[in-house]
Amino acid sequence: NGEPIILDDENQLIDGQHRLWAIVKSETTIESMVTRGVDRKGFASIDTGAARTLANVLGIVGEKYAAAMAAALSWTHRHDLGKMFMSSKAAGFSHQVGLQLIRKYPEIRDSAEEVYRMSSKSEILKGVSSSTMIFLHHRFSTHSKEKAVEFFETLGDIRFDSAGTPTRILRDQLLRIRSEVRSGGGSATPSLEVMAFFIKAWSDFLVGRKPGRAYQWRRSGQYPEDFPKFP
Repeated sequence: NGEPIILDDENQLIDGQHRLWAIVKSETTIESMVTRGVDRKGFASIDTGAARTLANVLGIVGEKYAAAMAAALSWTHRHDLGKMFMSSKAAGFSHQVGLQLIRKYPEIRDSAEEVYRMSSKSEILKGVSSSTMIFLHHRFSTHSKEKAVEFFETLGDIRFDSAGTPTRILRDQLLRIRSEVRSGGGSATPSLEVMAFFIKAWSDFLVGRKPGRAYQWRRSGQYPEDFPKFP
């Protein structure tokens, strides 16, 4: 990555030990810049900057909506592995994995564009995490791009909908959650729970099934549920 191996004025190693151990363990030869004669007093200032996040990396390589995309890719990774209840770190998500997923699912960029386009026109959609929306839009689009656009646009505009439909029930639920959070009467609903509501509404939307009064998903308790499956 262009960073040198750094040695002090007595040829003692100051920086680069992890790369050198990787060379030893892999028995692979690499070319690297080497800086010699560095005053050891400067050691304290080496590698003290904040570590780059995946969002930083995506921004550097020119990806749009880098922060939201990074989080959406993390959800995508966990869903691919069937480990939605795990943290990103526990599921093995890394910068490299995120970049591999962009290559595997290049159409997730289209989902990001669609989400930001629709959110700019809808207060309802604007209130949902962009990363959650990108992840869901991408998975829904895998089933049907046309239906995914219809679902989100209907959800985002009450004029397109009638009472008792999946999108109407979900919309009312999202508005109720937001109202409770703003009034201080409740805490923010976890992303995983919001996703579960979306997936249940999407499943009903595809087959024209009318839901009950509200969507529910219980991760814990006496009768815990698995994470809903995408159709």
